[in-house]
Amino acid sequence: MTLMVGVPTAVVLGLLFGWRLWAGIVAALVWYACLAVQTAYLAHPGRSGFFGVDALGAVQGSGLGQYWVAQPLIAVLMAAFLWGSASLRSRRQAGDRDPEEGP
Repeated sequence: MTLMVGVPTAVVLGLLFGWRLWAGIVAALVWYACLAVQTAYLAHPGRSGFFGVDALGAVQGSGLGQYWVAQPLIAVLMAAFLWGSASLRSRRQAGDRDPEEGP
């Protein structure tokens, strides 16, 4: 859920508002809210996660704790998509200006 909701949110924020502090804060809050909902859903006994993994065991960190290792990586991926879409936005705005007209 953090990946499926967070990355598109970061792209939309970057395209609409650019690389701004508050856009990053909103993206972080979306990631955090999705993480809370996802973790609460997976923490029920008997639920299975992706690829049939025991969801409760994943949340509790069994094995290598891939669930918790992946979450900061997803947050970094969201920041990269926010930055990348903000760069696309600034390029698009720069392309809209005609160099013959001046600043």
